[in-house]
Formats: sequence, structure tokens, C-alpha cells
Amino acid sequence: MSTKHDETAKFIAAQKGVSYNQGPGPDIRTPRQIIEVETADTITNAAQQLRGYRGPVYVVGVDAKATEAALEHYKETTIGVMDASGKILKPSTRKRASSMDTSKEESTTEQRDTAIMVGERLKRFRLARGVSLDDLEAAIDGLVSKQALSKYERGKMQPKVTTLNQIAAALGVKSAQLWGESTWQVEWVAYRKRTRMGKKEQEQLQSLVAEVLEKRVSLLERLGERNSVELPIREFPVSKIEDAEGAALALRQQWDLGVAPVTNLVGVLEDHFIHIIEVEAIETFDGISAVVRDNDKNVLSAAIATRRGTPGDRHRLNIAHELGHLTLKLEEGVNAEKAAFRFGAAFLAPAEELRREVDEKRSRIQSEELQYLKWRYGMSIQAILYRLKDLRIITDSYYKQWCMKINKLGWKKREPIEISPEKPKRFHQQVFRALSEGLIEEREAEQLLNDTLETASAPSLIERRAFFELPTDLRRSLLREQAKQMADYYQDDPEWRELEGGDLVEYEST
Repeated sequence: MSTKHDETAKFIAAQKGVSYNQGPGPDIRTPRQIIEVETADTITNAAQQLRGYRGPVYVVGVDAKATEAALEHYKETTIGVMDASGKILKPSTRKRASSMDTSKEESTTEQRDTAIMVGERLKRFRLARGVSLDDLEAAIDGLVSKQALSKYERGKMQPKVTTLNQIAAALGVKSAQLWGESTWQVEWVAYRKRTRMGKKEQEQLQSLVAEVLEKRVSLLERLGERNSVELPIREFPVSKIEDAEGAALALRQQWDLGVAPVTNLVGVLEDHFIHIIEVEAIETFDGISAVVRDNDKNVLSAAIATRRGTPGDRHRLNIAHELGHLTLKLEEGVNAEKAAFRFGAAFLAPAEELRREVDEKRSRIQSEELQYLKWRYGMSIQAILYRLKDLRIITDSYYKQWCMKINKLGWKKREPIEISPEKPKRFHQQVFRALSEGLIEEREAEQLLNDTLETASAPSLIERRAFFELPTDLRRSLLREQAKQMADYYQDDPEWRELEGGDLVEYEST
């Protein structure tokens, strides 16, 4: 079974009379065009895949949502856009350069590609910190307007080096982080939420997780642990919800877990090089899963992000649920959330072991037994009951009776027996290892261990006006203290001195 991406790529390739390239490089190459197929979540990755190619280059959206995103993202670039049928909606303006103007053409294309890259990273760092364009304008003392900042982010304009230095300082990052070319992309696999999240909150959360992932993947490269992920990404075929049971059992067998309850789920996933990232998020957020691929589409890492402060039983099922999203390959028409939930419950409480505990059929079950099962499997009583119903150990009507009883007992919001959330530990060990081996400095270790970024906004315009109303001596004292803190930061950071030697400097050509 193939994904929508594969199906679209094969269709377009057949249409062009060539083969779909499933290896490194763009998906489709013809004598006249270079084509990359992307989903709505990965549409920005096409720029990296198409970078450096001369002649017409196109991105194809696998559906209407992806095509719309491509038209918006690449409207001011040389990259063209096709829909899933191969129809050109925006012609590519990237031309094959003649021998006389090759250098000029390459230079122009390179500048446009760089503007897009800088803009994408600038927007990601800004969103991760919950900073609005108004706030960023205020933070750089109006050096450029919010309209100009917006153009930078959309790749329509490229900021001067001195401007970018100030923007970087306002965001609390180094200029090199904005200029740096990423050698990998984050592919968002699933976004689970109990109620609708606003676009702003979703973008901030994705930017936050992407930044944390960038730091972690970079650290693993320095430790020599790149390409160590042990996870079959979307490999288990599911044509109906029940197939998720077999997928969960197959993954357990692959990881030599048997059928006994998993005592520490987070530890198991970390042992197989899957990052567990805790984020401060609004209550409606449950989890998000992602895959990190290099520019040749090889899987470098996988990650599951969950909300910090979630009760331990729900936290475990959320993680197992996201693990399902990462591993299941769904046929069209299969409900992704239901399949992932079934996978998660089966992974935590395998049918064979659960039936051994409670028997094949039960007409009644006591609350004390449910509390024991909660403790044994690390799942909520409500999830245990649903699991028993799925396995037909109890009837639908008896399940509904228990649901009404749970409401009367007040267990819907707070169940008996509290299970503490499991904490990720492997990454902490990797940070201390890197520190011990001299691969990172103590300050960087502190930043890495604070894996949830500060999401407080930069001072608002109102707050900044209030600052300027303070007595002059007090304002100067506060500014001196902040300047000293920043000076200490950069003075103690050898990477900053080595890579940048202070701010980037622009030289006039002679």
C-alpha cells in the first residue's frame, strides 16, 4: 500500500514518461523539468530539494490543501506549482542559463533561495517564542517596520546583515542560526487535540517543537549517534481498525517486549532513539508526532511531543497513541484517530495478557479490580473499560453502565489511584555525556536541558512605553544590567566567537 505522496508522485512520473525517484534527490526528473511532490505539512521542504537546479522546477501538492499552501508559499519565487493532476497553476520562471549569463542566473537564484530560507527560520524562531510582528518591531526599536519583517519572513526581501543581527538578538538567538542552512526537515505526522486549536497556537507549538528537535539532532550528530532511530515509520498496513492490534503486537515483537505490561513507556521509546518532548501548552493540546529526515529523505530521528502536567495514565496513552500515528500505514477510509487509539491501547495492554488477567468474557467487574488493572497497565480506568469492550470481554451495554457509574462517582475528572507522569531521561544523559567529553560548554548544556523554550512574548508596545516613562537613572541602570548579562553570555560562548566573531559585518565592494 502506498501513501498519497507516493501515489501522486507515481502518477505525475507516469504522465511525464519517467520513473518516480524514491531515493535521494527530487521525486521526478525529466529532461525539461525537476518536480518535487509534497503534502501540506511538508510543502516548505520543496525549496531545499529544488535548490541548485537550473531550468523549470515545480512543487506538486498532493491535494487541494497542499496545492493552496504551495501557491501561497512560492508565489514570489522561481518555483512553479502543479496540482495533483499535473496541471500547471503557476509557471516556473527558473531558466536554463546560457554560457554567458550562467553566473548571473545562479547568483540571482541563490539570493532568492537564501531569502526564503532566512525567512522560514526567522518566522519559526519568532513563532516559537510567541512574539508578534508588532512586538518584534518594538524589540528592535523600530529599526524596520513590521511590514518589512513580514516580507523578510515570506522571502520577498532579504534583510541587511546589521538588521538581521538585531533581530537575532531580540529573539535571543545567534545570527548564524538565522543564516544557517538546515540539512534536514521536520515532517509532521499527526496533530492530536481534543478541541480545535487556533492556527496561531498550532504554528507556535510546531515552531517550538522544531527548534527543540534541531538542538537535539545537532547534539546527536556531535555524539556520533545520527541515523540511530529504530522505528518502522508508517510500515504497518491497516485496512480496518482491528488491524492496529496486529501492528501493536508486531512492534512489541520487533522490540523484544513480549506481552507483559510496559513499566516505563518513555524509557522504552528513548531506548529506541525516539525523542519525548514535554511542552507547556494549552489544555486542549494532547500530542504531536514528527519525523526528521535529511535532504535525501533518510529518517534521522522521530519525536513525540506531549503536554507537561498531564496525568500519568493519560500521558502514557497519549504517547502510545502518537506511536501509532508514526508506525501505521492507513488505507484510504480508515479513521486515523481511532486506529491510533486502538494501537495505543493494544500496545499498553496486549489482548493475550489482558485476557489472561480477566478471562475471555465477564458479565460483571468490580471497581477494585479496575483499579488494579489501572495500576498494572498504567492506563486510566476509562481506557481499561474501553479496551475490555473492544476485545468483547464485556458487552457494550455493560460498558455504558460503567460510564454512568463513573460519572456518578466523579471519576471522569479524577480517578482513584494517581499515576505519576514518566519523565524522559535519555536526552539528559546525552547532554551530560557531551559536557563530560568537552563537546559542549556548560551554558549550552543548561540551555539544552531546558527543553521547553520560554514562550513569553517580548515586551509589548505598551510595556515599552511604560519603560520609557521610568526615571532616566533607573532606565540606564536596567539597561546596563541587561547589557552586562548579554556581554557575559557571548564572552563565555566560544562557539559564538569562533563562528561569528561578534555581529556579522557587511563590507562594501570596491
